[in-house]
Amino acid sequence: SEYKVSKNFKPLNPVEEKMISYTDTWQHIPTLYLLCFLTKPKIMVELGCRTGNTAIPLLYAAEQFGGHVYSIDIEKWPELEIFSKDYQQLVTNWTFIESDDLKLEWSKSIDFLYIDTTHTYDHTLKELQKYEPLVALGGVIVFHDISMNEVSQAISDYFVDRKDIEYIRYFNNNGLGIIIKN
Repeated sequence: SEYKVSKNFKPLNPVEEKMISYTDTWQHIPTLYLLCFLTKPKIMVELGCRTGNTAIPLLYAAEQFGGHVYSIDIEKWPELEIFSKDYQQLVTNWTFIESDDLKLEWSKSIDFLYIDTTHTYDHTLKELQKYEPLVALGGVIVFHDISMNEVSQAISDYFVDRKDIEYIRYFNNNGLGIIIKN
C-alpha cells in the first residue's frame, strides 16, 4: 500500500524518481540521500551496485556537494548502460569499477561506505576488515539486507565492544544498518 501511495507523487529530482520505483531498496533511497545531505561526504564507495538504484542518492549528493562515487561490483549489469544514459548529468561524479571488492587495491580514505554484496558472513566480515579502517571519523557505513542473519552476525561480531560507533537499524525493505564512526 505504501508503494501505491508513493505513485501519487510527481518526482522533483532523481532521488525522488527512485523513491517511487519499486525495488528491493526503494524505501531506503531517502535515508541514503539524507545521510549524504547531513554529512556531505567527498569520497563515497558503494560495494555492490547491480543496476544503480542505490547509486542515485549518492550521485545526487556528490553533484550537490562536490563529492565522487566509486561503485564496485563483480560484474557490470546491462542496466548500467541505460543508467549511464538516463543520468548523464550525475555520472560525471561516478567511477564504476568491475572487480571483486576484496581483490581490488584500495587505499583512499572513505567518507561514506555502502555495502550490499554477497550477504555471507565471511565476505561481509572481510569487507569490514578491509574497508572500515579507511572510513574517516564522522564517516558513515551503511549495510543493506541486515535482515539476513549472516550479514547481521558479521556486523555484530566485527563491532563487538566498539565504543567509537553508533549503530542504527531499520527493519523495513530487507533491513538497513547504519554505523556512524565517532
